[in-house]
Amino acid sequence: MKYRPVFLTVIVLAAACFAAESPQGRADDNLPLEIVKQSQGPSLPRDCFTVSGTLSRGFPSKESHGAGNLSDFSGPFEIKCDYLKYSKKTEVVFSSGNVFIERDKMKLYADEAEFHRNESLLFLKGNVRMEDSTTTITCDEAEYSVEADTAVKFAASREERKKGDIILKDNVRISNSGTEVECSYADYNMAGSSGVFKNVRVHQDKMYFVGQDAEKNGDTYIFKKAYVTTCDSEKPHYKMSSPRMVFVSKESLTMDHAVFSIRGIPLFYTPYYKQRLGERKWALSFRAGSSTRKGFFILTNLRYSWSKNFRTYLINDYFKKLGYGKGVELDYKTASVKSNLYVYGINEKDTGVRNLTLRQSHWQQLPAGFLWQSYIDFQDYSAFNSNYLRDQSLVLNPTYVRSRASLSKSASAYYLRLSGYRNETWSENLNRFDADNVIAPELYFRLNPVNFKLFSYDFIYDYKNYLNKDALAGVIFPDYTNIHNASARIFKSYRLMSALTLFPRIGYQFYKQDDLKPVEYYFHNINMTLNFYRPLKLSFTHNYKREPGKSSITDSVSFSDEYRPARNVIFRQSVLYDVKKNSQPLENRFSLLENQLNVKAAGMNFYVRNYYDISQGLAVSWEEEVSGRHFSSRFTHNRAEPDFANWFQSFNFKCGKWDAAVKARMFFNYREADMKMNNVIEKEIVLKRNLHCWDMMFKYLVTRDRREGWIFFNVTAFPERPIGIYHDAVSEEWSFRKK
Repeated sequence: MKYRPVFLTVIVLAAACFAAESPQGRADDNLPLEIVKQSQGPSLPRDCFTVSGTLSRGFPSKESHGAGNLSDFSGPFEIKCDYLKYSKKTEVVFSSGNVFIERDKMKLYADEAEFHRNESLLFLKGNVRMEDSTTTITCDEAEYSVEADTAVKFAASREERKKGDIILKDNVRISNSGTEVECSYADYNMAGSSGVFKNVRVHQDKMYFVGQDAEKNGDTYIFKKAYVTTCDSEKPHYKMSSPRMVFVSKESLTMDHAVFSIRGIPLFYTPYYKQRLGERKWALSFRAGSSTRKGFFILTNLRYSWSKNFRTYLINDYFKKLGYGKGVELDYKTASVKSNLYVYGINEKDTGVRNLTLRQSHWQQLPAGFLWQSYIDFQDYSAFNSNYLRDQSLVLNPTYVRSRASLSKSASAYYLRLSGYRNETWSENLNRFDADNVIAPELYFRLNPVNFKLFSYDFIYDYKNYLNKDALAGVIFPDYTNIHNASARIFKSYRLMSALTLFPRIGYQFYKQDDLKPVEYYFHNINMTLNFYRPLKLSFTHNYKREPGKSSITDSVSFSDEYRPARNVIFRQSVLYDVKKNSQPLENRFSLLENQLNVKAAGMNFYVRNYYDISQGLAVSWEEEVSGRHFSSRFTHNRAEPDFANWFQSFNFKCGKWDAAVKARMFFNYREADMKMNNVIEKEIVLKRNLHCWDMMFKYLVTRDRREGWIFFNVTAFPERPIGIYHDAVSEEWSFRKK
């Protein structure tokens, strides 16, 4: 016969209140608790038994049969378990079976628990787990001191222990704020985050600290007979060993008589070693090599952190053929301020040309929810940047100065921005900078959608004082012109039927330019979606815009459909019909028809898409792709390149212990099936290997104007700090890089 478990709840530190002498005068050492079945409404199961009481240093009076009301202890101690008994002689409460205890925001779980009332000690055994807001502990056995005492920590006798001290035994694991501690024994205090450990292994910030003994006090660990490594193997491939090691979390590591070894072979010894952890005060990155354009070169970048928020970068570059390049960067960041200044320049000794770049940006949160942003960029010409002449350009833009500033506020109801922009280029005729694109100022206001029961509305107003002499930037305004542009809309989505949805958007637009007569527009965008047949969804949208009393500017209907004949098959189409072209032949009134088919099956994805010219009766372009876990094949064709297609092919696979990725692009005549190796215009090969503690990467890239190769190594724990060699065959450059 099976019995449902009986759950007991003891409120407070234990049930000493049941220790009073029974009416029958029983004198047994172990008195089973009297279980009183409660009837407290439908929320309490029929087989749920509850015992309530409050424990104190004394016993309740004989009149208190059952629940007592004593309060020498600081707070409640709640136990839930399958079985519980109390020993009158030893004053021990024993519980077993799914034990759950809660005290002072700490939760404890175990298979068995004993509470020794006289010593205020709680013993836990079997699958022990302890949790609070920041720490999780698991082990096989634990001894927890629950009452305050004035004795020192880590006392040898139980009488000297302090509140919060915990002795943990066997398979101990402590997790706290990104730090993992594993050991065979621990004397730990959760409140003070301190303790003593044996056979300990600490994992923090991708590093492993392993020692025979360790002591923790706050953020400081002191290890004896220990080593440090980033290798997670039980027998690390490399390590730095020391008889005494001091680790200060995220700050420093200090070792006496340190020995560095690889696979157990000592390679280096130093009587004293110290290393800063986290971000160092200073760091040096460099790149050295040789190329046809620059000759031998070495590029250096020295970073110094004045504080957590402020850094400086000193840039010093040497080019044998070009000369010296120098620069500085100042960077400041807080939660409310981000500011950066970058300056770099070089005087080419072979041409005598001065090249200079300057950038300054600032972002700051102001009171009342306002935000300030500014940006200045001065550039001698487009090919010049912080990686001097790395990006070659056939056409050099003239020297320019660009600046932008804005003050904005974003709220739940609206967005407001006051801004300005100015672009100036150097004029040889004027022998000065001349503005060719200026907005001074612009005022933009947007009222976010306001929702009512039957409709919603929004509003936008944009004013700018605009000058533009650059045709590539838009409409020419040779003189400063005041432009006002405002629009208001009402809209709402209405479900007319379960398969019919109507979404109208109706609006009014106002446009005024200087003293010219203002222009007003009525416009609407009305969408209707039908889904009467579940696999098929149809959508129609009417776009309309016109000035009052005049003919329409825009009048078109767009159509789209989505058909799902099977779960993993989707077919989509879309096209636009221009009503204003009603005088033209029917086929000329349509835009390009877009068709797309997506299929997923057997772990593979397939799609094909084309753009079809209805008036011409042929496809303007098409593309198709099939891809799986280890490959991808994609073909594209454009009518502008008749008879030719692009084939993009990629593979990724494992070759022994190597991860390989191969990519290629072939441009070929598909009518003649002319697929030769000389038609491969791009190729890329990437090989990676994880050496457990190290990663190695080899990359080879060929395009129409580039032929490059890389070989890089990095410690697996720090992939952002690679060391390697780079080669560019086009510029005949070899370089060594360290970041």
